Amino acid sequence: MTSLTLPGVSVSAWGGEDDFFETGREPLELLLPKLPRRLFTGRWALLEPCAGRGAILDVMIPAIKPVRTGAVEINRERFEECVSKHLVGPSIVHGDFLTMDVRAQFPAVFDLPRFVPMNPPYSKKYTTIGLDFVERCIELAQPDGIVAAMLQTDFCCGVDRTERVHAKYPSCFYPLKRRPQFAAEFSSGKRPFAWFVFDLLEPKREWGVLG
Repeated sequence: MTSLTLPGVSVSAWGGEDDFFETGREPLELLLPKLPRRLFTGRWALLEPCAGRGAILDVMIPAIKPVRTGAVEINRERFEECVSKHLVGPSIVHGDFLTMDVRAQFPAVFDLPRFVPMNPPYSKKYTTIGLDFVERCIELAQPDGIVAAMLQTDFCCGVDRTERVHAKYPSCFYPLKRRPQFAAEFSSGKRPFAWFVFDLLEPKREWGVLG
């Protein structure tokens, strides 16, 4: 897999603050064939809880053509860059997805079934943040939505994760064959990642390596 760094971007812009590891196109494009086919009917809303600079929006909006899109980014600089890239289309707000009233921010999104794709923070600001994102996104996507989260593969185990998510919501587990290299000092190239896909309308468990 090609490194996910971008020319001209300093190492300090990656990892570190708010646990930022930007999603590359390749993991997103590998995910698309594994998503439920009903997602590509053009009758969906897309909700991105940790938009960063818009990497997931860049791939998913043209792929699924959502009727409405809402996105949240906690970091001010990345929020402003995301807005500048997506002046027409998604509604993007600056804030903390875990504490804000998401329904009040994006009321029109909740008139449609919701697709929630994300590469959430995993370790900061506290140890269960990845779990908290997944749990809240499943709540907001119910009863017939889809959640797709790119997480370290060890998210598939653990007492808290099993009790709070895996025992309640079956998911498909798609490990990435190549470990993403995010960037220099903050690289996670030594850690395996996977897509976890929760189909809340037609839940199933499936496993398959991507790449």
